[in-house]
Amino acid sequence: MYEGLQGAIVLSIISMVIVFIVLGLLALLMVGLRKVMAFTSKKTAKEEKVIVKEEKATPVPEEAISIVETQNEEIVSVISAAVANYLHSTASAQPLSIISIKRIMPQTLNYWAISGRQNMMAERISISSRKKGGI
Repeated sequence: MYEGLQGAIVLSIISMVIVFIVLGLLALLMVGLRKVMAFTSKKTAKEEKVIVKEEKATPVPEEAISIVETQNEEIVSVISAAVANYLHSTASAQPLSIISIKRIMPQTLNYWAISGRQNMMAERISISSRKKGGI
């Protein structure tokens, strides 16, 4: 049916049309998902604001505060034990004293910036290996 040069051209046109249709459908799917996520995030943000306002209005019982402090103390003790065990295995001469532990919330990752930094590091490594007589 598709023989010769004309058959090859027709077949390539058909395959390109199918590829563009699939890509168009994927693009529409991504736009739809973005709108759904924006709608749900606005809804949850409104719910969180309402919850925060309600929490400010009601006083927190002291029992709840003591439970949170106990949990924080347990977390600090577990982290301290893990660090002490690690330092003991590496034969550290300094005594260990953990005063406080703060949670660090991760920032959003910028993948383009990470890729750029990795490329710069790879270039520096290749340049330094050339200077030392490497490849």
